[in-house]
Amino acid sequence: MSSASLLQVLDEGYELDLIYITERIISVSFPSGVEEQSYAANLREVASMLRSKHGHNYLLFNLSEKRCDISQLNPKVLDFGWPDHHAPALDKICSICKAMDTWLSADSHNVVVIHNKGNRGRTGVVVAAYMHYSNISASADQALDRFAMKRFYEDKVLPVGQPSQKRYVAYFSGLLSGQIKINNKPLFLHHVIMHGIPDFESKGGCRPFLKIYQAMQPVYTSGIYNVQGDSQTSICITIEPGLLLKGDILVRTAL
Repeated sequence: MSSASLLQVLDEGYELDLIYITERIISVSFPSGVEEQSYAANLREVASMLRSKHGHNYLLFNLSEKRCDISQLNPKVLDFGWPDHHAPALDKICSICKAMDTWLSADSHNVVVIHNKGNRGRTGVVVAAYMHYSNISASADQALDRFAMKRFYEDKVLPVGQPSQKRYVAYFSGLLSGQIKINNKPLFLHHVIMHGIPDFESKGGCRPFLKIYQAMQPVYTSGIYNVQGDSQTSICITIEPGLLLKGDILVRTAL
């Protein structure tokens, strides 16, 4: 069974989307606004289905915030969550792919369940990353699985994925192929250049400010800038003294 949905309502009010991406990789998605009572009831239904179909041979990867009730699906839950609409750190992508590969390789009956509450982009990051990972680590007979993962990613996730999520999948692919090397040395950030000024104010321009995160923890917040211009204008925001940063860095612009 590939990309076959068992429990699915695809209109805007869907409460649960359960898809067999491949025979051994299952996606369980809930919208962020689902009511708690409905969420809990659907969790119980999914847990019952998984137990009847796979026994104890499934491992759940939770990509959302850590919750005790998710263990209803299976006591074996690995929490890899990160904020919705964001990309995870590269080391987290590596850890998820290694854990998936270890579990799937341990027993031919083992399956992976990817749980996500919110935007499907988080599921897409994991599926696309594992698609690249398995292309290197797995045997040739899994070509059909990689095709199914690619189809799921392109059909289900690309329309709702965030640019940073797509970019991090490309980074991960580059790491696997050796085209990208991680720089472990700290660097000073002195300037951030914004290309193009959105027109949000009544007289044109906008009032942006920056928030910078290191390992998903906020380390800097700028003041608010009054900016005039258009899509052809660039502005340079100076950070002095320079900000010493290392590892995965998120620069977020609020307007």
